[in-house]
Amino acid sequence: MPRSNYSHRLIEYPDLIFPDDQAFKHRAHWRDFFSSRIGPSFKDQLIFEIGCNDATFLTTIAQKNPTTAFIGLDWKVKAIYDAAPRVADMKLTNVVLLRARAQDIAKIFGAGELDEIWIFHPDPCDREVELQNRLIAEPFLLAAHETLKPNGSVHLKTDHAGYYHSVVGVLSMDLLAQRFDLTIASSNYWHDPTAILPTAHRYFANETTAFERRFMKKRQPIYYVELRTKP
Repeated sequence: MPRSNYSHRLIEYPDLIFPDDQAFKHRAHWRDFFSSRIGPSFKDQLIFEIGCNDATFLTTIAQKNPTTAFIGLDWKVKAIYDAAPRVADMKLTNVVLLRARAQDIAKIFGAGELDEIWIFHPDPCDREVELQNRLIAEPFLLAAHETLKPNGSVHLKTDHAGYYHSVVGVLSMDLLAQRFDLTIASSNYWHDPTAILPTAHRYFANETTAFERRFMKKRQPIYYVELRTKP
């Protein structure tokens, strides 16, 4: 594990941060975990954000939806440590944070545990030597499929055209085409009614990440992909 000056400080939030192997401890029992934290109002919905950074975006949405459970993951220790006091200060019992690798998704969640997976502005890994490291590829999507409920969904936003086209392309692979429907593929999300209208009921509807605001200010497009598990 890479060392960080913040690694030893994650234990300051034992009920909020689950680092490294601790991220696996509630596998297949996350709903029980949140039911005890949220109480009888829990809607039995579990949303997983990959690359939550300091959780500014996630906590904004979680605060508005206190009966839905949200799990944020990031690999960067400082990002997770910075996120924790925000969650704690807002008293969000419906949020926990994981310091873990997204590639371990099937070790973190049991079969059919998740309702939605959000991946907003992942590292594009756009140098030739990095292309093989892009998260959204066949191995990850096959593992993600295991963790999603029937009719569960994966949502990607990116400002990187190459990443967008690579994701759309990989979905034509036989194993993935058997498991997912590509329900939305938009090359300019915020100006595309055919994408905006179907996502109007999503928890993240009308909310923008810091990355989105930056690129929208420059009048650059935001690309959006939505996948849904096949019956």
